[in-house]
Amino acid sequence: MTEVMTMALQVKDVMSREAVAVREDTPVSRVIWTLRYFGAGAVPVLDAGRRVAGVVSEDDVLMREWAPGSPSGSTAAAIMTRPALTVHMDTPLREAAGLMHDHRIRELPVVDAESGQMLGTLRRSDLLKVFARSRTAITTEIREQVLPAQLGPDAAQVVATVRPSRVVALHGRVPPHASMDALVRAVRAVEGVVDVMVDVKPGLTQDPQPAQP
Repeated sequence: MTEVMTMALQVKDVMSREAVAVREDTPVSRVIWTLRYFGAGAVPVLDAGRRVAGVVSEDDVLMREWAPGSPSGSTAAAIMTRPALTVHMDTPLREAAGLMHDHRIRELPVVDAESGQMLGTLRRSDLLKVFARSRTAITTEIREQVLPAQLGPDAAQVVATVRPSRVVALHGRVPPHASMDALVRAVRAVEGVVDVMVDVKPGLTQDPQPAQP
């Protein structure tokens, strides 16, 4: 029987643990300074419990100044967009990238799934780091280091193909003594790998030799 598994890169693997944010009572003038100083397209707004209450983007500031009927006020809370679009540490990187693309944003607050407190930021530049390593380098490391370490002399029975998306597809036969979970984790740990797709068959065991009389 063929065994199919996947293991995707998650937000926690590339996110920045340091984040820029403002409080709900931060004056708009200070919010504008923060956006300009840090070169950010948006800044999260935190409530008293350090939970992300909303986000103030460059568009929010511009609309406040120039668009009639737009939210007005002197603090971040008065002009922020709510609820904020956020992701969790274990959100698949593909899903986070899709959110950025669909909503045309450059960064996403990363929040704790239970408390809602801010843990960091995921930026487009963080996503681009995944693609900085060449497919050839990734393939070489998997073929020459990972597969021999996990499969021993049977390493040649598995072929690793690195797609342009940095998804690694594994095909072939895995010997009975090998751990599939360990193999997937090892490939997944290679720098530059976004996802691992496994389509393999278990290797054949040798028939036991008859006992000598």
